[in-house]
Amino acid sequence: AQEYDAASGRVMKVPHAVVPSEDLVLCGQQYALVSCVFHHGEGFRTGHYNACCRTSHGGRARWEMRDDGEVWPSVPPSDARGWKTAADSSVHILMYARVAAVLEPARVRGA
Repeated sequence: AQEYDAASGRVMKVPHAVVPSEDLVLCGQQYALVSCVFHHGEGFRTGHYNACCRTSHGGRARWEMRDDGEVWPSVPPSDARGWKTAADSSVHILMYARVAAVLEPARVRGA
């Protein structure tokens, strides 16, 4: 994975594995991870991109790896195995969808 260093204005390689959170709360809103884009290769202008996406089949959520015209089952990011199909890649984009408002206990009626 890579991160932006505001002080130098450069993109720096993160020296450790980054496991994205499947759930995120920002400004009282709850978000769920729905997709992650990976990059395989040396630089942004070369290499290959693919994505792992959360889908719903028959009312059950599952993760799928998508690469050009191919799609195959994957594990969720919280799984101990991680996204082993993308082990040689860098996570470039995490996409979250808003799920619901999260209320603080003081705002809940009767709390």
